[in-house]
Amino acid sequence: MPPVRRHRTEAQRQLEEELDRATDKSIYDPDQDASLRREVRKGYRQLLRAEVDNKTEYLKPGNNGLRDIVRSANVLFEQVRSTTDAALDSRLLVNTSDAARAKARKMKLGDSPFDVDEFLSKLITYGNGRIPNMNPNDDDNIRELDWNKIGLVSFRRGGRRPPTMDWMLGPLSLEKKVRERTERQRLRKDRADLVRPQAIGEGDIEQQENTTPQNVRAISDILAQHSPCPLFKFILNPESFPQTVENIFYLSFLVRDGKASIQEDEDGLPVVQDCEEPDEADFAAGLKKKQIIFEMTEAMWKELCEAFDVRKSIIPTRKAIEHNTGKWYG
Repeated sequence: MPPVRRHRTEAQRQLEEELDRATDKSIYDPDQDASLRREVRKGYRQLLRAEVDNKTEYLKPGNNGLRDIVRSANVLFEQVRSTTDAALDSRLLVNTSDAARAKARKMKLGDSPFDVDEFLSKLITYGNGRIPNMNPNDDDNIRELDWNKIGLVSFRRGGRRPPTMDWMLGPLSLEKKVRERTERQRLRKDRADLVRPQAIGEGDIEQQENTTPQNVRAISDILAQHSPCPLFKFILNPESFPQTVENIFYLSFLVRDGKASIQEDEDGLPVVQDCEEPDEADFAAGLKKKQIIFEMTEAMWKELCEAFDVRKSIIPTRKAIEHNTGKWYG
């Protein structure tokens, strides 16, 4: 048993020596100074924190924050000798790449936005990074890019090309409009300009005699004295065409309320007479109300007056209303 254990220990020692000789200390060194390793990790954590805190500022056009982070990461990477520190570097590179991708999407070339996917596809194709005659969506179709070729094109087009004039999109200066605040002044009334309302006494109010209810009652009384009477002789006023129209208007109220009726005589001419208002029994017996449209023009009024030889109106001519200034009518 002891010889076997001694042989295994010797084999382990030889394996460790072989690994030490084969390992490049500039890439991986498990015996790196602990204080130097802490400084490297501290630097990476500061860069990660700065990228998170200032992400909004780094995405603005003209800000070089992402470039400064990459440069600082390159300096720290020269001191990386362990897989843990390399993982921090990879994490920082992924976050920086995502931020750069978001910033590139906000870029605009003319009126169209910058398409990152289209740019990368053309970059891979130009840099001989895509194998011909294969599916472009296949991951095995990607190989290492020819960065010398890409860099040469970038130098020729960006380094030797002189700047040219172009249209400026936007004004030279932008003045922010300041909203003017205006205070509304309260309306003040001058007591000297105020006018008291006119006082109206009982003597200033004149009762209007020529009203529709009064005229309807007056025509009803006249119809009761002359009933039955030919319609045209009853309503025509040879002295006034407007009052003839008014007589028809007032008579229509009596017909509507059933206090007057219009029938035809033996010659087929209309005759108006007063009557009692119908009740429910009359309507149940078959009485029906009818409505007609009566047309009266000034020419018809003259012809009817001559045809029926109307020289004097049965309904007296009403006095015209005179509106005097300063008078009130009730």
